[in-house]
Amino acid sequence: MENTIRGRLEALKSDFAAGERELTALEQRAAGVRQTLLRMSGAIQVLEELLVGEDLATQEKSPLEAVR
Repeated sequence: MENTIRGRLEALKSDFAAGERELTALEQRAAGVRQTLLRMSGAIQVLEELLVGEDLATQEKSPLEAVR
């Protein structure tokens, strides 16, 4: 009986350690994805602002300048 308990204990400890390693790897990957999304969000914002600025510049031109 004691050998069975010890064997099960060792198996559980091993599975637990593997689970902790997997969780750590997933957390690191999630942090990397969050960082990528943050950079993409910043790039989107910059491009949107450039488009708004371009639209404003086009609207400020007189009708004759827009034709040229």
